Amino acid sequence: MKRGAFCLALFGWPMSGADDASAKAPVALYARFEHVPPGSATEILQRELRAILSPVGFNFEWRSANDSDQEVWADLAVATFKGHCDASDLVRANYFAGGALGWTHVSDGRILPFVEVDCDRISAFLASDLFALPLPAREKAFQRAIARVVAHELYHVFTQTKAHGSWGV
Repeated sequence: MKRGAFCLALFGWPMSGADDASAKAPVALYARFEHVPPGSATEILQRELRAILSPVGFNFEWRSANDSDQEVWADLAVATFKGHCDASDLVRANYFAGGALGWTHVSDGRILPFVEVDCDRISAFLASDLFALPLPAREKAFQRAIARVVAHELYHVFTQTKAHGSWGV
């Protein structure tokens, strides 16, 4: 059931009971950025991921992977963001060479709660579409794309499935 609901959320279909995010147990998402984006970019990313995943019961509490807090969490994941995760300089991303936009780690057949996202590949993949947007809209579109890659990878982590359908998760 949770897998189906998670899949529906990835595609933005509304679900009943999606209004009460406060009643959901928080999940820690420890984020590590290779190049820390401006605060406005991370706010858009967090807001978008919340919009995608809260309807299916995931209320993420963002933490820096560099912080050493003593909190205990029932569920957690660690997301590492490679490359430049902001749209301020897209010149570097003029050619998409292929490859995964994000991935999870597996050990002994079990999907571990470690997610990696390659922001430079996402940027290269979307470069022509992003360049067509005015600057304010460009950052929002880029962060929305990153959030969808993160949500896709978190789907694998929390449903413990490696499967992909012919049309995506």
